Amino acid sequence: MRPFQPMEGVFETIDHKTFRKQDLKRIADCLYEESQKLSDSNVNLFFMIFFDDQSVKVQDRPDVFEGITKPMKSVRMQLKTEGKFREIAIELNETSQERSNSFLTITGPDIDWVFAIQGKLKDIIKGLDNRTQRIYKLPGWLNFLSLLFNLAVVILFSYSFFLLFNKVLGMPTVFSIVLFVVIVQLLLYVVPSVTTDQFRAFLVDIRPRIELVADETRMEREKKSTRWAILKTLVLPVVLSLLVAFLASRLFQ
Repeated sequence: MRPFQPMEGVFETIDHKTFRKQDLKRIADCLYEESQKLSDSNVNLFFMIFFDDQSVKVQDRPDVFEGITKPMKSVRMQLKTEGKFREIAIELNETSQERSNSFLTITGPDIDWVFAIQGKLKDIIKGLDNRTQRIYKLPGWLNFLSLLFNLAVVILFSYSFFLLFNKVLGMPTVFSIVLFVVIVQLLLYVVPSVTTDQFRAFLVDIRPRIELVADETRMEREKKSTRWAILKTLVLPVVLSLLVAFLASRLFQ
């Protein structure tokens, strides 16, 4: 079989607004596991993966997906169930560069088999969506910890400015307290919106999201940007506020 060779028979499509080309790796992995369950034990499973410029045949090699880094173009498999050979082709079609117009085409000679695979694919894609969304859904205790972190940053910053105004600059205590309250209110409005996302990225395991990104360069770039964002929004404010508080206390002495 050559890549993208049309297969005769019925076909169905799955439209998915957030479907990505890289997700086909996970879909192929799930289909391989499912086909092993359905295939007769005495029949070798035929599983072919097509890329833009090459193809890879999977023959009883469940670990083949671990070494794949480039985006897949289509998947074709053939297995024998209930004494019948069944063949299916799954291809990702992209009508534009945007993911919103991507859809999957499932083709095969057996309409029941096509509908069965279509239902399985919908479950797999739904699982991908839930897997990605879970990254940004924190348990209650982590949300509470995030709130405490935001409050700690606000108080630390505000107290540093209070020392600066009252002790170093010699402003009246009442005026310093007023400025302290104003700064607290401003930081309570700004800090949570800035730090919460990076705090979540810091606390939550982001590997499921990275696994869906097949391009190694993009994955490494995402890791670096995440580390810099964590440093910029979590570490630097604390270090700077501690430095200001230390200098203010030393100058006051």
